[in-house]
Amino acid sequence: MPSNQRCMILFEESIKSKYTANNYNSHLKQFIKFMNIDSANKLSRYSSSELQRELEDYLIELKQTANPNSIPSKFKGIKHYCIMNSINLNWNIIHKMFPQKQKNQVLRSYTAKEIKGILQNTRNIRNKALIHFLASTGARIGVFDHPLLFKHMKKMPYSCYAVLLYAEYMEEYWVFLTPRHQEH
Repeated sequence: MPSNQRCMILFEESIKSKYTANNYNSHLKQFIKFMNIDSANKLSRYSSSELQRELEDYLIELKQTANPNSIPSKFKGIKHYCIMNSINLNWNIIHKMFPQKQKNQVLRSYTAKEIKGILQNTRNIRNKALIHFLASTGARIGVFDHPLLFKHMKKMPYSCYAVLLYAEYMEEYWVFLTPRHQEH
């Protein structure tokens, strides 16, 4: 097989999760666009010192435009590509250049009043159902990137359901879907 195809095959074949593969590919494409080249295969033609400098420049640009908390994840796919293609870089330097994480807003549940406001501004019945599901279970929006099937639900007492999130992934866990109570 041609070596220019092998670079991506090694990269893609070593990723276990489809969700991770999508993220890694997306972040790798963003870096390729930054470098103004047309394919990931061309990365393997750069010397380690050239690629190190490009990554440092990319990080400097991201610090001006991206959320500081998202920057480390943008490098995971690039790092994986380099590891799988035996491209030796000084990742300690890259990691030391990452910005300090910022504290997100106070983590709390939405109030019933806030949820009611969201529902009043949502016309699509499907979206209303998703809002109710998220509000009841406390799940994050990213849960819908993974299969959620009826077989992952178990009927419980008092009209509740136990729902297995991230089923068949290492992160799987159970939540409870409770019935909606009408306000009088």
